[in-house]
Amino acid sequence: MMLLAFSVRKENQLLIFFQCCVAVNVWDFISAYFSRTVGSDFESVAALWLSNKKFTVCNIVSSAVLWVLWKLCNLLCFQGVPWMGMKKVFAQLGRMLRGWLPMFKSEVQEELEQFIMMVEVEASSAPRIKWRTDSSGLVQSTARRLEDSGNVMMFACNRP
Repeated sequence: MMLLAFSVRKENQLLIFFQCCVAVNVWDFISAYFSRTVGSDFESVAALWLSNKKFTVCNIVSSAVLWVLWKLCNLLCFQGVPWMGMKKVFAQLGRMLRGWLPMFKSEVQEELEQFIMMVEVEASSAPRIKWRTDSSGLVQSTARRLEDSGNVMMFACNRP
């Protein structure tokens, strides 16, 4: 079980980018789309940069995800914006990638446009609770709120 504590006093980059409930859900979506594990840690993202031509779109998406997660943390911690759900995260990711689209060659734009459309579908779909079973077969939710006091929000996450 991982704890996410968005706190003004201390930020853990590994936690923000890869281990918190929000990051886990975003990276799971990315991994499913690209049919490869992306976002388990910095190395899983950086390894794809070694073959940038082969993984161009995945590298663009992973850069955008890291930036969106960083901005989200800043909004929650420093600007007091309330948590609005995963739909907002996916919507922000789609908008960011759409803004970056003109920077790329037409072949990359086409592939990236397909991904953006999938993200926009995810952003517009009804919220879902993600369930996983533990080793004994009991069903567990992915996240549950533990504490909400002032500028600190804590969530418990189950990650396989």
